[in-house]
Amino acid sequence: MKKLIFLLMFGLFGAFFATDANAQLLRTVVPTKDSCVNTDNTSITVTPTSNNAVAFFVTAEKVSGTVAGSAKLQGSLDGTNWVDIGSAQNFTDVATNTFVFEPTKLSWPRYRIYVATTGTCKIKPIRGYWVQRN
Repeated sequence: MKKLIFLLMFGLFGAFFATDANAQLLRTVVPTKDSCVNTDNTSITVTPTSNNAVAFFVTAEKVSGTVAGSAKLQGSLDGTNWVDIGSAQNFTDVATNTFVFEPTKLSWPRYRIYVATTGTCKIKPIRGYWVQRN
């Protein structure tokens, strides 16, 4: 009888303090071009399958020159007309630039990270990622 009471109490205690484990899935997104040379641009488009995306990432590696330019998160209703979300992040002249964009809520059906370089540089490979909570 003591074992039964102990098991019932343990079960109730475990159910009361159970945590919600939200698994997160990292998805890689292919850009329209694998590099930017001098004054150039590329974009990485994402169409989330649910409203559970929590962050978008972009990484660019310096190949040559002085890296300059920016990356910004944009949203679109139709995939043609894009609106800036938040501020652009400026590249610095380092080996690898990584930016994280965290929208407060997902209110657009399509997102893209727009990357534009200026001056005389080459960056590659450009990789985009987004994290989805399951």
